[in-house]
Amino acid sequence: MSKLKIYILQSTHWDREWYSPFQSFRYNLVEMLDGLVDILDKDADYGLFCTDGQTVLLEDYKEICPENAEKLKKHIADGRVKVGPWYVMPDEFLLSGESLIRNLAYGHKLAEKWGGKAWKFGYVNDIFGHIAQMPQIFNGFGIYGAYTSRGTGDTDKNLLLWTSPDGSECTLTVGSYSKFAVGHKSSRDTADEDKFIKEWVDQVIARTDAPIIFLSYTHDHTKADERSGKLITALKRIYPDAEVGFFDLAEMSEELKAYKDAFPKVEGELNYPLKKRGGDTDNYPTLFGCISSYYPLKYLNDRCQNLLEKRIEPMAALMDMEGKPLKRRFIELAYEYLMKNHPHDSICGCSIDRVHTDMLYRFDQVYDISNRLYDQFLFQNGCFEDKAESCGLKVRLYNFTPYPFKGIRRAQIPFPANYPQQRTGVAYYDPVNNFKIKTHRGEVVKHQIIDIQRGVDVPFSPYLEATRPHDVYTVSLEAEIVPFGYSEFVVYPDSEPSVSRKSLLTGMDSAENEFISLKITENGHITITDKRTNKVYSDLHSYVDDGEVGDGWRHQELKLDKKVKDSGCAAVSVVADGENEVVFMIEKEMVLPKHLDGTTFKRSEETDKMKLQSTVTLCRSDAFVTVETQIQNNIKDHRLRVMFPTDTEGDKYFASQAFCFVERPTGVNYATDTWIEPYNLEQNTSGIAGKRNAAGEGLAVVSPYGIHECSCHDDSRATLSFTLLRAFDRVRRQKGAKGAQIQGSLKYKYAIVPMRGGQPNSDLLRIQHGLADTDIVFAKPSPVEEKATEKSYFAVDNKDVILSAFKCAECGSGYIVRLYNASDKAQNAKLTFGIPTKEVFECNLNEEKRGSCEVVNNSVDVRFDKWQIKTFMIL
Repeated sequence: MSKLKIYILQSTHWDREWYSPFQSFRYNLVEMLDGLVDILDKDADYGLFCTDGQTVLLEDYKEICPENAEKLKKHIADGRVKVGPWYVMPDEFLLSGESLIRNLAYGHKLAEKWGGKAWKFGYVNDIFGHIAQMPQIFNGFGIYGAYTSRGTGDTDKNLLLWTSPDGSECTLTVGSYSKFAVGHKSSRDTADEDKFIKEWVDQVIARTDAPIIFLSYTHDHTKADERSGKLITALKRIYPDAEVGFFDLAEMSEELKAYKDAFPKVEGELNYPLKKRGGDTDNYPTLFGCISSYYPLKYLNDRCQNLLEKRIEPMAALMDMEGKPLKRRFIELAYEYLMKNHPHDSICGCSIDRVHTDMLYRFDQVYDISNRLYDQFLFQNGCFEDKAESCGLKVRLYNFTPYPFKGIRRAQIPFPANYPQQRTGVAYYDPVNNFKIKTHRGEVVKHQIIDIQRGVDVPFSPYLEATRPHDVYTVSLEAEIVPFGYSEFVVYPDSEPSVSRKSLLTGMDSAENEFISLKITENGHITITDKRTNKVYSDLHSYVDDGEVGDGWRHQELKLDKKVKDSGCAAVSVVADGENEVVFMIEKEMVLPKHLDGTTFKRSEETDKMKLQSTVTLCRSDAFVTVETQIQNNIKDHRLRVMFPTDTEGDKYFASQAFCFVERPTGVNYATDTWIEPYNLEQNTSGIAGKRNAAGEGLAVVSPYGIHECSCHDDSRATLSFTLLRAFDRVRRQKGAKGAQIQGSLKYKYAIVPMRGGQPNSDLLRIQHGLADTDIVFAKPSPVEEKATEKSYFAVDNKDVILSAFKCAECGSGYIVRLYNASDKAQNAKLTFGIPTKEVFECNLNEEKRGSCEVVNNSVDVRFDKWQIKTFMIL
């Protein structure tokens, strides 16, 4: 056997906010880093120190101690302190793939600003489980080794080989991140010191299939230990032939590559439950329940991510191409606010109320910055032009997917108060404007008026100060839009009434198009018939409510619970009716126990009515139904789930994650009932889950924001369920947390999608994109005779290749396009650019060039392996 080498990580695990607010934790952070700087200044032999894989700590410190920050910067430049690779230590299941990439990219960038290089090691020690594609993301930053203490469940070995769906690999070190440090410090300078060290290290050696072992010398919020060198002395005394030191773990991952074939392999997501706990080298619990804690945080985070990724960044890139660049620093600042909400204890909803209140402020900043940038975009595209005398309008619809769009889209059209053509009919006091809509080819498109708001003050300045009254029409129109670009439509007054009494309605509670038929039953449940397969899906969109005595980390049901299923009659109304779309409203109430009885630990005998209101939309062009639900949550200590019986055979279901889909068994694993952490039926999703039979037919539910917990029961109807909320009052060091009861109005949106055989998962991703409320649609004054135009900036000819990012490059010139193969088969794709393209380079995820691509007629041919992510720089 080769000579033993002992790598020791000297660090602190630092939660930016958790059981105390940020400023309280920062006070302690300043003390810790002041102490570290003092030690490094005085002791030239002090071992390598790491800042918990994060760089945000450096910014937080510099705001308070700029003079010491310069000293710390020197130690980072000298290689005595390792920083990064992250900006903040995130949660993986709750964030988009782009947010994880930006987090790592910003961590690398900040490390360089502080005079060093980002730590090339995947430090994810305390994250509550790991997504399947994390090894591929790490590899994209030149990281090939990682360490974690959660998500792997019980392991017999400390070294594993972790692979992504595409085949990317990381050597993964697992085990407790703090027990060794705590144990050694308590035994140091006692007769038990050598005994403690030898017992621990011998256990690690026995569990390690390489002559290389790892010891984590860290703990939560611990200060730098000026006496840590005594550990090195003790280890050399006990293992005189070993090489011992506070070495760089990035070097360890390189050395481990030679032994990786001997390591047990783990594939895909790491969210295994823990069977036992108590041994010195045991891992920590995964903590499943965070994905459904504190719903408003999940909702707002997804909305902000969608806004930046699907509207603001592509919008800024297009403006740059048109020679009207926006201030990029605003976008970077919005991301900084957003990422500061991404630490695992923050976004997971397992902190005190004050932390979550502070997060709302940061989300507001993302919204405010994004909205102001959007106003500037509209202004620069003529949306605010002051042409009161003009009655001509152009409606411009953008499509930020690289495929042509054909279907129904909505637009808000502001008509001047003096519009020349109106019709009154019998109700002369309710005039409606007479207008038609034409494409750039001069074809009249079918439109339907959904709503009219009269006397709205519409600004004609981006400063929102100068306004004119308009009547704003919400119109549903038949649209074809070019790939990743815009198509315009001319709106003009016409004396001929533009009305149609055709409708998708087949009754006051039913409708159909060429793909599906929809029926709403008396109890407010939904039945969908897929006309392509003749399959009927009934009792969809029912609710089940049960008790909750858990906390931010875990769902815990009551031992003596009262579970309530919605029943009784619902009020069903038609709120929009036409040939483009039909919208129903379902209103109902559930009578529920009002709260937990703290004496009996049962749900209270006192009840209250919880109101649930849903709009259900069927569009002429869609093979799915869209549902928007609003819940007035006035009940405490409960969990609410929405249910979708699939009546689909098979023992597996699928769910989406960042850059891939994963497959899981249906039902509960009862063999884990006696474990310290039994298998959780509810698991993570990035908003999509579904079930198919052997022929590929089945049902999926697609949500663009907020919903991150799903399951598939092994009951007689193979029911999918999604957690809408968990309301509880217990978080770390705060009993009686009011915020975690999430009282008030909560909003949800999802599509119910019947699937036919052969339908790819990429279809579901495109539906999710369309639901995200990030469409750019605006109207602007235009001479009636001026023709509409259209322009495509980018296109992909393979719909299994999904666009993840289109943005300005960080280097200051050019554009970044990130795509991934959303299938388990290799794919070829042609990328075509609508602007003159001189060079195209393939890059890693940090936007560093890795090779040039052949450009022919502004196009590049690319091959993607299964589930592969690729990034390109366009110059």
